[in-house]
Amino acid sequence: RSLYRGLAEAARLRMPAEQARAHLWLGRLGGSVAAAGLMQAAAARRHLEQAAEQFTALQMSYEGAQAAQAL
Repeated sequence: RSLYRGLAEAARLRMPAEQARAHLWLGRLGGSVAAAGLMQAAAARRHLEQAAEQFTALQMSYEGAQAAQAL
């Protein structure tokens, strides 16, 4: 729940790098909680895709590679 709040705050404060990091962590954690039935695997994948897209737009290649690898 705190990652969702962090994502909302990053969007509100217009902090795209933090927004992308929140998407990355939601996607990473979503993969494990999807197995537990708490998040759908498709939602976790969407978070990872969004993270990769935002990191690429921000030219943050290391983080973008992490997001792409998690896909």
